[in-house]
Amino acid sequence: MTVSEILKRENNNIDLVRLFAALLVAWVHSAALFGSEILGPPIPVHMGAGGLGVAIFFFLSGLLVANSLLSRKKPVAFVWARFMRIYPAFFVMLLVAVFVIGPAFTTLSTGDYFGSKETWRFFGRMVRLRIEYCLPGLWENRLSESVNGSAWTIPLEVGCYIGLLFAFALCHYLKMKPWIPIALAMVLSVIPHEWYLELVGKNYSILDHGYLFCFTTGATMALYKDKIQINKTLIAILLIMCVLAWRCQHVINVLFPLTVSITLLYATSLKPLVRFRPKHDISYGLYIWHWPIYQIMFTYLSGVNTYLFFVLCMVVTLPVAYLSARLVEEPCLELGRRLGKRETKLSDNGLWLIVLLFVACMVAKFLF
Repeated sequence: MTVSEILKRENNNIDLVRLFAALLVAWVHSAALFGSEILGPPIPVHMGAGGLGVAIFFFLSGLLVANSLLSRKKPVAFVWARFMRIYPAFFVMLLVAVFVIGPAFTTLSTGDYFGSKETWRFFGRMVRLRIEYCLPGLWENRLSESVNGSAWTIPLEVGCYIGLLFAFALCHYLKMKPWIPIALAMVLSVIPHEWYLELVGKNYSILDHGYLFCFTTGATMALYKDKIQINKTLIAILLIMCVLAWRCQHVINVLFPLTVSITLLYATSLKPLVRFRPKHDISYGLYIWHWPIYQIMFTYLSGVNTYLFFVLCMVVTLPVAYLSARLVEEPCLELGRRLGKRETKLSDNGLWLIVLLFVACMVAKFLF
């Protein structure tokens, strides 16, 4: 089956894969609070199960958003869709964290909490997606990521969106083959950061992990969706390559999550699994909400078994994620679709390229 066939809504259950990835991250985070090890899938030594879940997210994101951009060729519609997918739910979580959870659980008085510069610094930076982790007096004796331990990937995701859009505009204006900037991004993503750290002056997280590689691989598969076949032979070859490269850290850290992602994509295109498509995609809500809910419940359940803690937290988190999907994400996505319909296709002049370059520079300054 070609990628283009799998991407048809009736032929896949990608929402189920995203839900699995979110649960994998949440599963690992439940152990992090207890400082204990829990059972997980067999993974390379240098990759955590949570990292695998994040990599799956990035692969699917690259595949789906690149397919949307390449099919519609409407950059403003793309921006609206991506903004409405990521930011509104994140902003609601931020409001609840700062103005409800914070004052309810801080060791400070309400006046001292809202009078602290750290509270407003946290809010101001988070609004701009400059991720902060600590609110004053809130769970300071626990992990350093006390409030939102999973939100750090969101700026990286947004950075990938901007890079993809800029590459699209650049290729359109210069009549360049689309695979050229994607291939460059893939090469940069797998170079060990020690090699270029002296050149860039800092460790750019987006290049330090295989997440960019997974994103660009997904984008490449969208670009050649009519030619790439995903079948048992491809999966067998990838699995053999993983076995051969298992002890090579830099190779396996990008090859393994890619293999798992492609395998899951193929599996959910099979008819038995297509039938179990969730009615609502709650994966993003689960991803952003599980950490603050964990911290709240750990206050009262720190003495229970790690596995029981995870189950009890899911009893609370899944309904919250459902409400996030129904009340925030889905209405905002529909609004984004309506706004995007008013936009014309990309023109051949260089204005779009200049605007996108300016936006990319400004966002890069704030995010990285």
